[in-house]
Amino acid sequence: MKKVLLTIISVCLIAASIFGLFAGVTSISDIMNVKEYKEKDAEEGLESIDTLDAGLDQLQENEGTYLAGVDTYTAGLISYSEGKSTLSAGYAAYYAGKKQLEEGKAAYAAGKKQIEDNTAAYNEGKATLAKIEPLMPYVDQYVEFRNGTISNLAGFASAQAWFVSVVRPIAANLGLNIPDNVTDLPAYVQQMVADGKAQLKQYEDGLAQLAEAEKTIAAGEAQLKDAEKQLAQGEVDLAAGGNKLADGKKQLNTFEDGCAQVAAGCELLMSQPAYMNDEGNGDKKMCPSVADILKERYGDNFSIWDLDDNGEVRVVNGCQYLNLENCRAVGQAGRDYISVYQTAAVTKEVMGRLGVVATMLIASVLGLIAGLFGILSVIRISKGKIVTASVCGIISAVIAAAGNVIGMLTGYTGYTFACRYGEAGAYTYEFTGHTQFVAIVILAIVAILFAIIACVVSGAYKRSQKAVTAQAAAAAAPVAAPVAEPVAAPAADDKAAE
Repeated sequence: MKKVLLTIISVCLIAASIFGLFAGVTSISDIMNVKEYKEKDAEEGLESIDTLDAGLDQLQENEGTYLAGVDTYTAGLISYSEGKSTLSAGYAAYYAGKKQLEEGKAAYAAGKKQIEDNTAAYNEGKATLAKIEPLMPYVDQYVEFRNGTISNLAGFASAQAWFVSVVRPIAANLGLNIPDNVTDLPAYVQQMVADGKAQLKQYEDGLAQLAEAEKTIAAGEAQLKDAEKQLAQGEVDLAAGGNKLADGKKQLNTFEDGCAQVAAGCELLMSQPAYMNDEGNGDKKMCPSVADILKERYGDNFSIWDLDDNGEVRVVNGCQYLNLENCRAVGQAGRDYISVYQTAAVTKEVMGRLGVVATMLIASVLGLIAGLFGILSVIRISKGKIVTASVCGIISAVIAAAGNVIGMLTGYTGYTFACRYGEAGAYTYEFTGHTQFVAIVILAIVAILFAIIACVVSGAYKRSQKAVTAQAAAAAAPVAAPVAEPVAAPAADDKAAE
């Protein structure tokens, strides 16, 4: 029965050892995977923090220039806006003046045409007045005769009769035909004089207005020319101001873009995870996050932004303003996170996993040897083979148990860092160590059972050897003993071994 048990447990130990060797080799590959990509991530992370620090240096060097530039740009923007408004108003005035000038020219042309049309009437009125002027003494006499100032005039009974007989022929000789129905010579002549003078005055006033319009047009044309020059210069000045503003805005944007890049870098650092054991769900923090580090060092109110007295983010030129010293603190916390905390956590886990793998590989090799010698000892009972199997089995069991102790101390039921596979931007992460955990537990259990059974079989073998030795001694004594008795000894040994 003991031979059967030893055979079974030897086969199980060989299988467990082979499984342990396989798990150990694959675990070494997983450990190297974690080590390599974490070292690479650390290198890339430190390089990005160097870039962040360089950006902070540049921002700090240009901070004063930026703040002064914001004031200059704001003043320039106001000046530019005012200049633009002034230019727009100038254009409006220019076009209004131009319209007014055009209307004046049109009115001048119309007035000139009207005067030209009235020139004949003017000349006629002037000639009429010249004809009327010699009649004025007769008109005065007519008025006096009519009014009774004088009693009679050349024997005429009435002023009208005198007018018809004397004045009308004289007027006709002067080229002035007085209608027959005129009964009031003074009124008629006065009206003719008034109309003629009105025509003359209208014509002369028109000439004066034309002369004044010509002066106004000339002045307006001169003003428009000056306005055109001023507008042209204003456009040049505005364009130059726009170019200066564009250059200033470009400089401001450079600083503000740098702030945005630094802010993004800081926020990326603070988003790094806090690594936990047991696949991230345990209660033991292997590596705190950058945010945890900053909270421990600076408290809960730490911010990368420059805050005002009300705790609000200060805004400059529409841009959230960074607290550059706090950003440097984020960079330092990131360095510590990578160089101190994460490196220590990775090293601790890698060394722990290597300890488990090393003990498993050694235990597996010894278990494989023990299992082979166990089978050989069953095939042919041999003191050397069974002792070797027992010793190797015991050592394998002890080392496998030690590997489990190391694994329990380093959290081999759930490691912190996963293996990474794939290409950048499409990485997949897979937690490993389950096969290693199962393999070393099975190996320890089987190795312990093998050691127990091998020791039991070895003890039985020793007892049977003692019995054989005692029988041999008895056979060599003076008292004769049956010759066949020594032959039965091997059978007794075999039974005892069983």
